[in-house]
Amino acid sequence: MIFQRGNPMDYERWAADAGMETWDFRHCLPYFKRMESRHLEDGSPAGDDWRGGEGPLHLERGRCDNPLFGAFFEAAQQAGYPLTDDVNGYRQEGFAPFDRNVKNGRRWSAARAYLHPVLDRKNLTVQTFAFATRVLF
Repeated sequence: MIFQRGNPMDYERWAADAGMETWDFRHCLPYFKRMESRHLEDGSPAGDDWRGGEGPLHLERGRCDNPLFGAFFEAAQQAGYPLTDDVNGYRQEGFAPFDRNVKNGRRWSAARAYLHPVLDRKNLTVQTFAFATRVLF
């Protein structure tokens, strides 16, 4: 249930390959933002320049009220590692509380985000435990 985007440098490496120019992080970021709805601890949406606030995939910050989290973050700093405010934000490198795809205490999967809202469409048939031999559009 931990939600972690890929590192921006990975996208830059992919974009360096011929024919993959639009896989750089700058081109992918709007899609990340469009898919996520990041919520603050009080439940309010928290979109910004790096994070989405109105997408179908609900994200919340994992709780860190156990004293072990504080000890872990302190040990990371003592070992020379930085802390960051948001591992999916401007600066991913470092340690921070994680995001998780949870809403109202339940896992918020890709199916809940994208499939369940459209299950009643007349042009959509979902059949489980089946192999697709073709997809009709």
